Amino acid sequence: MTQARAGGYSPAARGARQPTPGRDMDIERFEAISFYVGCGVLIGYMLFIIWRLARDSKAGKFGTIMLFVVLAVGMIGFIAKEAMVLFMGL
Repeated sequence: MTQARAGGYSPAARGARQPTPGRDMDIERFEAISFYVGCGVLIGYMLFIIWRLARDSKAGKFGTIMLFVVLAVGMIGFIAKEAMVLFMGL
């Protein structure tokens, strides 16, 4: 009992979870994955909003295309920048 008070036991002996080699993730990797997943979900949701706006306003084919082109320019720029960084190493 005196060893437990003095800290003589390891965390594994007390039942604490030990990290599994090769399966742990550092905070930078988690943030990068969360950023891309979150942005992907947000972009998908914004595309859904544009589609619903086109449908509810009965925009037709040309109007729908123009809504997607005009309202999605920022998203296209973000995706293009990430693609350039990935493929060109900029």
